[in-house]
Amino acid sequence: MVSLMTVKCLFVLLAAAPALFAQGIEGTVSSSLGGAPIDGVTVTIEQGGKTAYQATTDAAGAFRIEGVKDGNFTARFSKPGFQAPGRDAPVRKPFRVLAGGDPVRLLAQMTPLGKVSGRVLDGDGHPVAGADVELLFANSFAGHTESTKEDGSFSFANVEPGSYHLNARPRGKIEPPAPVGDQVRGWARTYYPGALDQAGAGRIVVRPGAELPGHDIRLIAVPMHSLRGRVLDPKGDPAAKIVVRLAAADEIQPEELQAVSGPDGRFEFRGVHDGSWRLFAETETGGVKLHAFAAPEMLGHDLDRRDLRLSSSFTVRGRVELETAGGSQGKRPQVGVVLFPAGGGPVYGQGSTDDEGNFRIEGVFEGAYGVKAIGAEGTDSYYLASVVLGEHEVLAQTVDLVSGSLPLRIVYRSNGGAVRGTVEDCAGAEVVLVPQDSGLRQVEFIRRATCSEGGRYQISQVRPGDYYAFAFDDAPVTLDAISRIAQALVNQAVNVTVRLGEAVSADLKVAR
Repeated sequence: MVSLMTVKCLFVLLAAAPALFAQGIEGTVSSSLGGAPIDGVTVTIEQGGKTAYQATTDAAGAFRIEGVKDGNFTARFSKPGFQAPGRDAPVRKPFRVLAGGDPVRLLAQMTPLGKVSGRVLDGDGHPVAGADVELLFANSFAGHTESTKEDGSFSFANVEPGSYHLNARPRGKIEPPAPVGDQVRGWARTYYPGALDQAGAGRIVVRPGAELPGHDIRLIAVPMHSLRGRVLDPKGDPAAKIVVRLAAADEIQPEELQAVSGPDGRFEFRGVHDGSWRLFAETETGGVKLHAFAAPEMLGHDLDRRDLRLSSSFTVRGRVELETAGGSQGKRPQVGVVLFPAGGGPVYGQGSTDDEGNFRIEGVFEGAYGVKAIGAEGTDSYYLASVVLGEHEVLAQTVDLVSGSLPLRIVYRSNGGAVRGTVEDCAGAEVVLVPQDSGLRQVEFIRRATCSEGGRYQISQVRPGDYYAFAFDDAPVTLDAISRIAQALVNQAVNVTVRLGEAVSADLKVAR
């Protein structure tokens, strides 16, 4: 006879059975230095590049996820202060959860990040507060930035293992160095341990978990020069009380200097070091905006007679044409047209096409520009083939625009090539095609695609030419970052030549 107690126990066991045999993912996360458990790690389980499940490790570095559906997955691990396992680590490889199977066990190791600290000092050893300090990967513009405290100190935490360059640049008020004879001097951007450019900089090697104090930078004094000129009105007469701005052209966030033109239109900037600069002047008279721009080079001596002639704005007109493989006009796309000053600086004009493919850009001032066409709706099946001013091809070139310039003609075509292939251990990696010709490294010529769950990808309507093909776990976002990474990782790229109407294969590995 079966007792009531036995029946109750059997019922409890049967009820618990689904939990006992539920599909799950479990594991531990430890440090690559000594193997200590790491708590608070976010464990993300992805399927097809999207988050399917998440968990957090406990004090023992352990985690467990119950009730996982049958399927193929990949895992990611993240915690501030630690570097996640690389894509080549076994724990990052795709795995499968089977119905009724044993829990999948993942053993992950994360690498402690490093720390670099020091001080910025002037030539006499006094601390420099508010200086900009950059810790950048060697041969790259990617890395970390900080500002010094009142005592001149700086500290970079969460630094990935690798090789770096360190530099500092003073900002704001700082006592200038003493002149040498009649030569005025100033403090320049200085690379650790004491160089004026990256070529002479020493490398700082950050190893896992390393704390590297004492990286003091003593600023170097360099000769300073004067830049003088005049501001002229549209008739060529001196223009007084015009604000003139000067900024270094080779810095991402340059410090801007200002001067005001005198009664004779003259202005002067002192303390300008050698290098490339941007010079601006603008004003408004009777509701009309006037503008002037120049890109002077300072090369070992003062610059005089740098005139800035103000001009009023005008309108640039043009047309976008769409050519199919048969030579006929297709439905006109929506295209944005942007003008960039050749010497750098902000966008000076932009417009978009109407239903007839015509566009107009108002408020343009005289000067040299680059012309960029950015396809929007309707351009996915085409590539940018040509930008013509009058009879001259100006694609990826600079062009002088003045009032009365001929219209621009922008041509899209549909006979481009294709690039396709596979990405090893895809896991949602992004494929990026970067033109080998640095003059074509513009947003309209850099193509992207995300590989599918099977690791395959295809990019169609690629402009004919030579490209670097990359696969990135976390693809760079900005055009500047893509261009710099392309140069730094050329040895990891696959060289691809795209021809009209042809498809080429390129199998990739994720760049590290």
